[in-house]
Amino acid sequence: MINKDCYLCSIRLLTRRDYSQHELTKKLLKRDFQLADITQVLEKLKEMKYLDDQRYLEGRVRYYLKSKKGPDYILKKCQELRLEISYTLIEDITNELQINQEEHIQYHIQKKLESLRIKKKRYSSNEAYKIKSKVILYLVSKGYKVFNINTYLRDLDYELS
Repeated sequence: MINKDCYLCSIRLLTRRDYSQHELTKKLLKRDFQLADITQVLEKLKEMKYLDDQRYLEGRVRYYLKSKKGPDYILKKCQELRLEISYTLIEDITNELQINQEEHIQYHIQKKLESLRIKKKRYSSNEAYKIKSKVILYLVSKGYKVFNINTYLRDLDYELS
């Protein structure tokens, strides 16, 4: 027999937004429902297709990609949510959405240079090194790999040196 209060609480939560199975379990545990009841409710919700971790994962990946986040950032965030993800899935959704990661990296480079208030075109090699380091760290925090970043920073070399 399924716990009606737990079920209704789950439905109420799911009407507001999607949750992963892990997130919904945590929410229900905070509301003092028993783990056995939660497990039964989650099975019922999965059976009714109200709860689907794969659909939730794909939605998350789409959101992060549209927010101009890189693959490493997406992978980390999804793993924090205890969702099983691979670079292949990220790549497939990137292709499906026709997202050009080059444009995202260029966008982030420009954004960081603007925030650093880069005005003059020529810098000493020491200053250029510091600027490039800051840009690289910023892009890594957005989930891009250093070897991908260096390709786009080569164009920047001409302006900074």
